Amino acid sequence: MSRLLRHSPREISLAARAARAILGAHVQLRWRPVEAMRRWATTRQRRHCPRDDLLTAFHRAAARLPGTCLVRALALQRLLAEHGHLSELRIGVAKGAGGLLAHAWLVDGSEVLIGGGPEAATYTVLANWPDADAPSAGLFQ
Repeated sequence: MSRLLRHSPREISLAARAARAILGAHVQLRWRPVEAMRRWATTRQRRHCPRDDLLTAFHRAAARLPGTCLVRALALQRLLAEHGHLSELRIGVAKGAGGLLAHAWLVDGSEVLIGGGPEAATYTVLANWPDADAPSAGLFQ
């Protein structure tokens, strides 16, 4: 409890929103059609919070909740979109010793927000989800 009190009410609220996005991504992946899931993750809203504050809150929540790279990328895309920020979710594959490997990551322009690292460069992009307002937004771009 004392660790929680070290954070401002705003930081706690943002971390709660991030946790809600992670849990929502789990539900979306399990129960929703792909297009509905994409709309959920990419539709921008009018709230506004600095991107760096959202990233900090997201990493704080993600450290305490389970999630695959796809769950985390989808959840962060949702959290950013809720606050008017653009991002692009990418899903890629690479050859591994045991067959194909899959990975998801989130970018803003050329900056990788989550799921980066040197290994991410070895994946070939199969699909990307740009912002819902982008022209011809769909599963495969």
